[in-house]
Order: sequence, then structure tokens, then C-alpha cells
Amino acid sequence: YFINGVMEAILDNLSKIKDLEVRPRTSVEKYRNNGTKTVPQIARELAVNYIIEGSGQKLGDQVSLYIQLIETSSDKHLFSNRYNMKLEDIFNLQSEVAIKIASEIKSVITLEEKKLIDKPPTASIAAWEMYSRGSELHNIAQLENNIENYRQAVVYFKRAIQLDSTYAEPYVQLGWIQATYNETDSALFYADKALHLDDKNSHAYALRGMMFLWKGMRKQAEEAFKLAIQYNPNYSSGYRFLSEIYFRRGDSYMAIKNQLKALNLENNSIEERNNLIGLWCNFNKLGFYEEGQKYAEKLIALTGDSTYYYWCLLSADLDLGNYESVVKSAQKIYNIDSVNLGKLLGYGNS
Repeated sequence: YFINGVMEAILDNLSKIKDLEVRPRTSVEKYRNNGTKTVPQIARELAVNYIIEGSGQKLGDQVSLYIQLIETSSDKHLFSNRYNMKLEDIFNLQSEVAIKIASEIKSVITLEEKKLIDKPPTASIAAWEMYSRGSELHNIAQLENNIENYRQAVVYFKRAIQLDSTYAEPYVQLGWIQATYNETDSALFYADKALHLDDKNSHAYALRGMMFLWKGMRKQAEEAFKLAIQYNPNYSSGYRFLSEIYFRRGDSYMAIKNQLKALNLENNSIEERNNLIGLWCNFNKLGFYEEGQKYAEKLIALTGDSTYYYWCLLSADLDLGNYESVVKSAQKIYNIDSVNLGKLLGYGNS
């Protein structure tokens, strides 16, 4: 949980820099225990020019971290540093590494971005540790839909708040957990509480935007997602949800522009599937069936699940009135997966 917390913090700091495109943890996690792929191979799959590698350990209040930045085209190490410090200095390290990386690759950092990166998340190291433990359990719970992990995560987030009641992030995570149980008003309460403590918290704006979207308050949702992106230009889900808002408004250009931005940021990740589905769905609705099919083909290459592909064909044929083809596609979907058809219902209604 400690190493993951450090990784998340460094990624989050880098994501605040508009001049960078940063792949999220969901994209890079599968390479953590990689023993076969080279750095250039990983870089091609992620479509990146640089890779950060790190390792470390914590013993009591002593921390040792080893971090290196690799230029993927040459496999050259631009920097390689070992940091030995007290635990109380971990926040300084997280911001220092982000600034160092941006400087090495000559990325432009605005004064506002630097302020956001330099700002410590909490005054309490113990609160951050509780938050990191909860965050790790929350991630596992989302992957496994494990109720017990959700409950335990709540315990850690509440402990973090007990240690520092002005720490915004635990409130955000409690809000997302409330959203899991469709408690939108409670989730909004936590989002507002976090923003009261930190009015530049992109995660809190994202939570607020999602809850407004669920309530059908599209204008307020749009404003919230725009603020989430303002303070985290690499917030891919923000672009994806903005795309949905624009499409429902009839602004097809902005809808597809934001969807493509989300797809580019979520390269080679779990969320890439949702972005591909959104693109073929939107192109189909606009009547660009051939363009939509391109993304359906990318989807089947990514997931190996052809049910989405045939659903794309079915939707297009339904719009065109090719009802015989609709029946054939529906039969193929049923033959492939007759048990989990519910996974397609949301896309059919969107």
C-alpha cells in the first residue's frame, strides 16, 4: 500500500501538468511484474516516449526509494536516483520527483501547476498512511466487487479524517463508495466537503460531476467536469463524460473530440474498452457506420469479446432498416454469450 501510494501521488502530480500526457495506473499496472517485455516494447504498447521505473521499501519511519526515468527511443536513463529519508519527508519527495521528471524532458510547468504539485495533501503522515491503506482496498474492491473490502476501506478513510479532518481526499473516496451504493446525495455531500477544504481538487470535482450527471443536471455536471480537467488535464474520464454531455446536447464535434482525447489518455487500459464502445456508438448515431466499425474492430482486438462487435453491427443495421441482418447479429451475440447479455443493455439505451 505504501509503494502504491507513492506511485499514485507521483502520477497525480505529473497529471496536473498540461504539457504532459500521463498514462494512468490502470494502463501501467500490468507491467509491474513484467519479466519478458523490454522498455521499447512497453513504450510502443502504451504509446509513450518516457517510462518511470521505481522500487522501494519502508522500515519504521525510514524510507528508501529508487526511481529512474528512461527515454524509450534509446533505452537511455535520463536520471537514476536513490532517495533515503525519513517518512515525514515523503510529500517533498513526491513533488520533487514530478518536477525533476518534467524538467528532464523539458516540459513546460506553469506557476499554478507548480503550486498544485508543491501543496502537501495533508499535514499528517499518519493520515496519509491510513488513506493509502484505504485507497488500496478500494481499488481491489472495485476490481473484485468485494463488499468486505469496501467496508474496510471506509474504516481507513474515516481513520484518516480522525487524524486530519482537513484532509480532502478521504472525503472524496468515501463519496465514491457512497456512489457505489447509489447514495447520490451522500456522495455529493462528501464532494462538497472535500471542495470546501480544497477548491482545486480534481477528484472531488469529478465526483460532483458524476453525481450531477446521475441526477440529470447536465449543465452543473459539465461545469464540474471542466473544473476537474482544469486541475488535472490528464483526467481521462472527465473527457469521456463531457463527451456524453455534448452528444446529448447535439454537439457531435465536441462529443467525438473529447471521446478521442479520453481514448488517447487511456491507451491500453481497462477504460479503453469503454472509450472504444462510446466512439462506435456515437459514430453510428451520426450515421458514420464505417468509421464506427473501425472502433468496433479495435474493441474486439483489445478484449477478444466479439459480443460488443456484433452489437455495433446490430445497432447500425437497425438504424439502416436491415432487419434480417439485425436478427443474424442478435443470434450471434446470443450464441457467444447467452448468460451475460445484461452487459450490453446500457449501451443499447445510451
